[in-house]
Amino acid sequence: ELDFNKNKKLRLIEIGQTKALKNIKFNSTCESIHLKGTSVKKVELKKLEKLEDFSYYNGPLEKLDISNNPNLESIKVVDSNVKKLDVSHNPKLKYILIDEGTEIIGSTNAQIEYNKRTE
Repeated sequence: ELDFNKNKKLRLIEIGQTKALKNIKFNSTCESIHLKGTSVKKVELKKLEKLEDFSYYNGPLEKLDISNNPNLESIKVVDSNVKKLDVSHNPKLKYILIDEGTEIIGSTNAQIEYNKRTE
């Protein structure tokens, strides 16, 4: 487990190839999060109103709630178990990269790309 709650000046978190990592707590001032090759199934982003960029690659993430991230501009969720992505509260969203078959809920002007799953 990693806990960044008290690191108020931390703006970017990038974590890769750590299958032992199952839980992360983010600080409220974080603007960019990149997770790749972790065992994290749930990500709590509700307190991250400043979040602009979120990436999650190659892991068991099942759900993602980005309803309280109004500044989000880019989201990439690839090779995960996320089946739905609600973007109805993300007016600044410019880019979405998700797995083929993932349902996007809400209207958006963002550029959308679909990743062919690698299984």
